Amino acid sequence: MLNWARPLIIHHSQLTFTIHINPFALCVITARYLTAGTISSTFHLPPSISRPKASTPSSIFHLPSSGHRPPVRRPKKSLASTHPIRNAASVDPLPPNSPNVPTYRGRLAPSPTGLLHLGHARTFLRAWQRARAANGEIVLRIEDLDPARSKDEFVTACLEDLAWMNLDWDGDILYQSQRRPAYLDAWRNLLEGGHIYGCTRSRRDVREAVGAPHEDARGPVFPIEWRPTPEQQVDAARALLDSDQPHEPASPTRPATNWRFRVPEGQVIAFDDATAGPQSFIAGDDFGDFLIWRRDDLPAYELAVVVDDAFQGITEVVRGADLLVSTARQILVYQALGHQPPAWCHEPLVRDPTGRRLSKRAGDLGLREIRAEGTSFEAALASLTSNEKENGGPGGT
Repeated sequence: MLNWARPLIIHHSQLTFTIHINPFALCVITARYLTAGTISSTFHLPPSISRPKASTPSSIFHLPSSGHRPPVRRPKKSLASTHPIRNAASVDPLPPNSPNVPTYRGRLAPSPTGLLHLGHARTFLRAWQRARAANGEIVLRIEDLDPARSKDEFVTACLEDLAWMNLDWDGDILYQSQRRPAYLDAWRNLLEGGHIYGCTRSRRDVREAVGAPHEDARGPVFPIEWRPTPEQQVDAARALLDSDQPHEPASPTRPATNWRFRVPEGQVIAFDDATAGPQSFIAGDDFGDFLIWRRDDLPAYELAVVVDDAFQGITEVVRGADLLVSTARQILVYQALGHQPPAWCHEPLVRDPTGRRLSKRAGDLGLREIRAEGTSFEAALASLTSNEKENGGPGGT
């Protein structure tokens, strides 16, 4: 007789089948290729047994209601229970290789380098809605990579903002500042795989070389003539890996180094976006070799976000449309590290009446100020939506 609490595991050739059977006749079979990730298949209940149907993500905004909220797998985290404690371990309560991982897992990933504005709020709401509509999970990750710019006061303000928006999350908060060993492992894997190289050129050098006065969402394309040849790149990596020096991006015996990902020039990176539709970018044209590790010995965004999304088992990333080109870069990193990229959903940016997108640094439509005025999130969002309609839709265009 089968034990309901334990899965039945069958090994065959290059496949491992994990079979879960519960008393309600739901059988889930997970087939794991030893080298190619996981494929899951669910056999549904017989027609004679009824089960509530999970709703599908909607394109219509519905504000969360404490009285009519879809079921949540874990109790809602209160502000007091989730206040940041930097020296406490951040533990993902449900590892992505667990057989109990939900079909959908999203994330809220604020960066505590300033106060959040209405643009962040609307994107977070959208991410929360898509997760709950799919009867999935949503986790909270604080992207505090840069110690010079990340402040505890902004973390606290963010948690207060989420409480004001009545948005909850599942499990413990993950802090990127505690994830350096994972980023170092990924950096070593990329180095050993021949995907990255050290470079002493700064972002300012790149801007000046291409004549770009400032960086936009795509950024200036790294000059190809500054690349090492493939042979030089392999020799430099082998020399570092064979040396007695620490196998790390920075060392007191080496000059300050930016580590860049060598893009496959001319390759088209295409993906379907739930909001923006089909997207495609050409490596070497729309973007060039990009930063993986900074010369101040910090992992770059493109590396950290991929490592953490893979670790947390994120199935869909919901964020602003200004990061569309970053998605193309990150897909290359996913491929280089052997991870399956998630689905994507890039939301239109919120802009001010002049058409300029909102900015943390400018303090545009800050949530703290809106809260201090006694305005509810519902009222603030309704006012934003009304203003956008008057200007032709989301983004004011």
